[in-house]
Parts: sequence; structure tokens; C-alpha cells
Amino acid sequence: MLDFQDIFQQLGYSITDTDNSNAKRITLQYITNRDGSIRWIWPSGMKKPLFLRFYNVQGWKANLYSQLIQLIFYCAISKWVFKKITFSVMPSKEDCSIDIFNFGWSLFTGTIGPNQKYLFYQEKEPDGGTFTKIGLSPNSTSLIKNEACILQQLSQSQITSFRWPESQVQIDNKLSLSENKQFDNRNNQVTGQHIRLIHSLENHNSQVITFEAFDQLHQISNRIEQLRTTRNKVPSGIIKKLAQLCQTFEGSSLTTHWAHGDFTPWNMLSDKKGELYVYDWELSGNNFPKAFDFFHFIIQNGILVQKKSWSEIKQEIKKSGNSLMEANEIDQYVALYLLVNTLNYLEIYEHQNRWHEQVYWLLQTWNMALSDILSTATNQRELIILDIFDFISHSEYAGLKLGAQPEKLSVYSDLDMLMKKTDARLLSGFLKVHPLVMKLQVLKGFAMTKIVLLTKTHEILSLDAIHQLKRNHLQYMSVQEIIQRPDIDEDGIKRVNHRDTLTFLGWFYGLNHASIPDKFKHYREDLTAVEPALNHVIVAQFSDTRPAHAVLVKEAKTLACNRGLAGIINLITWYLDRLLEAFNKKGMIITFSGVDGAGKSTVISQTKQELEKKMRRNVVVIRHRPSVLPILSAYTMGKEKAEQKAGSTLPRQGNNKSLVSSLLRFAYYYADYLFGQFYVYIRYVLRGDIVLYDRYYFDFIHDSLRSNILLPKWFTKAGYALLIPARLNFFLYADVRTILGRKQELDAEAITELTRNYLDLFRELDHKAAGKYYPVENIHLQETLHFILTKAKAQLV
Repeated sequence: MLDFQDIFQQLGYSITDTDNSNAKRITLQYITNRDGSIRWIWPSGMKKPLFLRFYNVQGWKANLYSQLIQLIFYCAISKWVFKKITFSVMPSKEDCSIDIFNFGWSLFTGTIGPNQKYLFYQEKEPDGGTFTKIGLSPNSTSLIKNEACILQQLSQSQITSFRWPESQVQIDNKLSLSENKQFDNRNNQVTGQHIRLIHSLENHNSQVITFEAFDQLHQISNRIEQLRTTRNKVPSGIIKKLAQLCQTFEGSSLTTHWAHGDFTPWNMLSDKKGELYVYDWELSGNNFPKAFDFFHFIIQNGILVQKKSWSEIKQEIKKSGNSLMEANEIDQYVALYLLVNTLNYLEIYEHQNRWHEQVYWLLQTWNMALSDILSTATNQRELIILDIFDFISHSEYAGLKLGAQPEKLSVYSDLDMLMKKTDARLLSGFLKVHPLVMKLQVLKGFAMTKIVLLTKTHEILSLDAIHQLKRNHLQYMSVQEIIQRPDIDEDGIKRVNHRDTLTFLGWFYGLNHASIPDKFKHYREDLTAVEPALNHVIVAQFSDTRPAHAVLVKEAKTLACNRGLAGIINLITWYLDRLLEAFNKKGMIITFSGVDGAGKSTVISQTKQELEKKMRRNVVVIRHRPSVLPILSAYTMGKEKAEQKAGSTLPRQGNNKSLVSSLLRFAYYYADYLFGQFYVYIRYVLRGDIVLYDRYYFDFIHDSLRSNILLPKWFTKAGYALLIPARLNFFLYADVRTILGRKQELDAEAITELTRNYLDLFRELDHKAAGKYYPVENIHLQETLHFILTKAKAQLV
């Protein structure tokens, strides 16, 4: 009988058989939650939907639902629309204070959790009815008693800026409160009345204390540590961030005062004049951080009703917060609110058997808010990794080759996660609106979804969401089976179990013609413990006499997933993935210019190394021009000797004075640029490679003497119009003394003139031509590299 027996026992009644002379028959109607549990109950035949007294009508969906319910009752068809049940009940106590035998009541069973309570409404015309709260646990009973105490304090206070319910009866686990029907409007926007109410509460028991005293008062550090060591359901990342946030307040002071504690639009009503009637004072008390109620109103309403992102909620706080505090205090007190409120609710959710959908909304937004606040003190990449694992904590996934602390992942490593496509899609949607993500690139495929993000501090994080474990078209393990049997560590992070990891290593490296690396040596040492459960070919892969690649391919072909129709599908999807990869890969060209001694070679070498390691891209370095055509002297001296001579000869040493010779030489090299650009684009850029030019066509414009060409600058500059502009162009320069200290190939006058001409050219092109043109003073190598890599990563993601 669902849980009617328990419900009516709490009301003071017991359900009995029909033969009992003291029992009365009663017919009820009810509405259930999505999980089948009872939400609202009322007597069949009731003329009005009194249970809507419990319903927060905010938003068009809620309003439509409310209107539909009212229409059903108006048309007197509720008995055919809603579920119905009939049974016999009798009072279990003589002094039962709740009357269920009239037609003017309804019951709300509350939100499941340690603080759950029933809310019983009894209509009493014409002045309004009575709400009775019924505690179901020591926690909820304690909260009810606290509310009775707070209402008594309010009745004895001099507060006139708002109204509150009158407490009628408080017996054991029950509290009856009066209804005031003149208050019948809800407002989900902060008004002057809300601000006046908050100021009224602030005037009670306001004090300035150290954070250490505040921590001791609320036992924040101890509670965080307790939650960290005993957590089972709550994600670990958000707890780690609370601990970090707690540390940021050490040595600071804050203002505390009395607060409502659950100041939300659904806990208050207003009349026609805008005066507020505030109820549900269960969580009220002293020593709340300044403006706690203000932040709670905006944040809870923004998440649960308006469905806003943290960025939108933060903007609203900034806009309205100046009426309560100085602008420079807002960030501090938002952080304190999140510290106190998030910890309070995490402790509740940890002991809550079933989580409703709103819990996930709250956790997601609190996580984003905490990451945003901590972003100036903590590495943003680490914060995002923590948020990723929290977001997928209740999904099916398994991390592949994860370290002990995944958030400490090397900047040169990717996150490899086995998960379903649907979960990968949800994860990419979460990251798309993350406050620390500046750019996001999602490359979808049949076997894998690749997510690459750029943080606001220009760090790269690549995540491979793997849906199929394949080498070319051959599938060798089932992702679906692996994610259903993960190992779960103390932080709740799911990892590919030991046996599956060994199997994966054997297949992956064997099918890729490689030995298993030494860094996985510890897996080899543990092989004997699981060897009987492994395929004999995989076991052999860990030995010095590992089987040939062909043996593994043959073994893979015998698997059911590679035979028949499944094998054909694997083959088709592999070709489709290759096609998608070809279209999705984003290659680019970056040019580096500068006089000799500007430091181009070092910068290019370091840039190449960083892009290869962090972006997982093939990087090609091209000297000066595409070189589809050899240098001219190669026709007389041969290519090898010509290149040796060019490399050993100082620049600008040619003695060509002939206009005709210069035109011919320029035409030859220009043809190399003009036609060679298509060769470079097709061979490298379309494949997703990054091309770094060590010098570029700009030398023909301002340093044509280097190529033994003497032509007007306007002429050589005109040739740039027919070339495909590189996406990024960097001109490296330094003062004359620094350059001469590095190389003495040019005199001071030439260095000064060339630098000035290049700077003028880059400024002009940056305004007129496609691509970006950046002059970079290369004095400190790390600063130069940071600037260049920042611009490059922003273009590649």
C-alpha cells in the first residue's frame, strides 16, 4: 500500500481492517513523485486543490501545471484524473490533533532526506487555515523546535519591516502555524523590501570576528575533514575545494549576524503593497556571515527556478550587492556563503538515500562557483579536472591509466576516459558553460569524442572520451563491459580495474608494433595474480619473447565483435572516423621574422617542443620559403654543396646590382612561394599539422639583400597580396646591444633600420591584411614563449 501506513502513523492514525467498530472508511486521492513515492494527499471529493498551497508557482511550466490542476477541480473531474485509494483508519491516540475526516485538508510529504517533515494544511474559512509541521526524525524535530523558538523571539522584537506566522501549538514533533491570506503573491526578484528585511536582521547580534573564531564556532575545518574521510555519495572534488577555500580565509576577519538561513522566494509571500510575509524559520540563527540571506535568495532562486548559469547568477549578485556592502567585499562574502551553505547541504546529501534532480543542479553550480572563486589562487586546469570527475561521479565511466591524483595530471598528458557517447555529450555541455573555460573544441567520432579546452589562464586540457577500443577497424575490448566493473578509489574516482588494464596494455601496444613501456613495469610484476583470467596471447605480450603483431591481429579477428555484420560495421565506422578526423583537424601556419640575433632559432625550437607535447600535434619547421624549388646555386653546384655554402656565408653579402638579375631571381623565388604555398597547405595544414616558418616572405620586402635581390619595397610588398596569409606572424626584436651580444652578423645601423621597417610593416599588415601580426620584444625567453604559445593555443582550440 505504498507508504500510507507510515504516513498515517505520523498523523496519529493507524490503517486497520474494516471489521473494527472504531474504524472509519476514508477515500483519498494522491499525486506521486517521479520515483513513485507519494507527494500530495487529499480527501476525495474536495472542491479546491488545497495542496497547491505547498506548490511554488514560478516559471511558465509551474504556472501551466497549477492552472491545469485548478481547471480539473473547477470542472469537478478530479476523481477521474488522479489516483484514488480507500481504507479504514482509526486514531492511534486519544488526543489526536489532526482531523482527516473533513473535506478541507491536504498533506505534502516533503523532500526526502534527514530533514524530511510532513506539512499538513487545514482550511479554516474565512481568515485562513493552519499549517502543521510534523517532524519525522530527530533532525527535523530539532528544526521544528528551533523555528518555534525563533518565532517567539520575533514576536517579542521591535521589527516592523516584515511579517511572520503566528505560532499556535508546539507539541513534541509538531508545530502549528497560522496562515495569513492577505499575502498571496510571490516575487523572485530582490526588492527594497527584501533589503530592508535583511538590514533588520543584521542589526541583531552583529559582530566582527576572526575567521579562526568563526571556524571554531561552526566547526568548519573539522566537518570538512570528517566529510572527506567518511564520504560515500558526495563527490570528492567539491570537498577538496571547500578545504582549499577554507585556507584562503586564514588570518582574515568577517562580520556575522542573525539570518533567516533559508531565505528564498518559496519561503515568503507579499501583499499588494509589497510587504513581506516570511515563513520557514527552521534554519534561522546567529553567526551567519554578512548578507548570507541575500546571496541565498539569488543563488537558490537562480539555480532551482530560473535555471541560470553561475556566470549569470554572479552578474546578478554584482548588480544588486552594492545595496548591502562595499563592492570590494562582495567576493569575500559570496565565498563565505558558499563555504557555509555548501558544507551544510553536502552533509545532508551524504545521508540522503535518494537524490532528486535538483541536487545535481545545485552541486554543479556550487562546483562552478567554487572553481571561479578559487581560480586566482589555484591552478585552473586542476580545478576543472576536479569538476569533471565530480560531474561524472554518478555516471558509468572508467579512467584509463590514471595517476593517484588525477587533478595533478602532467601538462603534457591527456585524460583518457572510457564512457558512453551520451555521457561525453553531457560532459562537453557542462564544460561549454564552465566559468574557467575560455574556448572548447569537441571533435565527435564513432570510437571517441575528443574534448580540448583552453582555460582562462591559457592552459590546455585534452580529454579523450573513448567509446570503442579499436586499432584501425579491429575492436579488441568492450568499453561497455569495462565501465561496469571499475575499481573505485577512496575519492570515488572510477578506474579501469587491474585485470582490464593489463589486457588493454597487451592489446594496445602489441597491435601498435610496440613493447610495453617500462613505466608500466609494476603491472608486469603483478601479472601472476591475474594471469589465469587473461588471454594467453596477452600474457605472452608481457614477456621478452612477445608474439608478433600478426598473431595479435589474428587473435583479434576471432573476437565476435570483429566477425560478420559487427565486423562490417566496425570497418565502415573506422573509415567514417578517418574522414571526420580529416575534416575536423585544424592545422595552421605560424611565421617568425627578425634580424639575425633576435633569437628566432631558440624560440622556434621551444615553441615546436611545447606544441608537440601539449597539443599532441605534428609540428613542421620550414626555413624561409616552401623550398619546392631549390636555391639557384644548386643548379650549378648541386643541392648539397649549395646548402652548405648558404649556411656558412654571412647574410647580405651578395654583390648583385643588376635590375634584370634581381627581377629574375625574385620571379624564381616568388614562384616558389606562390606555388609552394599550396603544396604546404595540402601536405601539412589539411592534415592538421602546425607549420613554423623560420623567416617568411617579409624578408623579401624589407631584407631582400639577404637573397641578393635589389628591388623597390613597393614592388616586393605588392607580391604579398597573392599569398595565403599565415594565421599568426611574430616579429622578434630586441635592442641593438642585446642583438650584438648574441650575434655580430649585422652592424648597429642595419639592425636599427631593419627593426624599424619590420615594425612599421607589421603594424600596417595588422590593420589591412588577414591573420594576426605581433611584434614581440624578445628579451626574456619565457615571457616571449608564454605570449606566443598563448596566441597559438587560442587559435588551435
